[in-house]
Amino acid sequence: MGIRQLDICNRVMAQAQGIAESDFPIDAFPAKVQSVILNMVRHENFKVEYLATAILSATASALGNTYNIRVKGQWTTNAAYALDRETPLAVAVAILMAAGFFIYGPQALVGIAAANIATKRAAATAGGFCGLFGYGSTVVSGWGLGLLVQRTGWNAALSALIGAAVIGTAIFALAWRARPNGYDD
Repeated sequence: MGIRQLDICNRVMAQAQGIAESDFPIDAFPAKVQSVILNMVRHENFKVEYLATAILSATASALGNTYNIRVKGQWTTNAAYALDRETPLAVAVAILMAAGFFIYGPQALVGIAAANIATKRAAATAGGFCGLFGYGSTVVSGWGLGLLVQRTGWNAALSALIGAAVIGTAIFALAWRARPNGYDD
């Protein structure tokens, strides 16, 4: 499969207009979608990778389990990451509810615990620090965990996650007996 004219035109246009070169294969999209991606990158300063993956995700959600794609050889899969059609609705809803509970619940409780331990004047600062470290760890874990997986494999990455969970649990255990509102009674 050689280089198509559209690929050459897109590369020349991107280079002429100062769009950073990306390894993301936007040539996999139809010509109109490629044009939308390049215009958004050019005029709105979007990143090619972020916009293209958002379009892929929206397309996969819209397609659902309607179509199958051939990935390689005889390997086919549906276009969306979703539960199969035989999964009862109640099970799908229960899975989504459990995911929300186990993600949002601890996140909310961390901020509440920090605000309760801090004084009234420092409660907002404590919540802000929780947010700062929470979002900062998201950035670090995405990059750091990916690097760890690349270099050592999933066993080391899962061990690191378990270790971080144990350390977090130990830190919260130390705060268990802290007096509320930071005041001595």
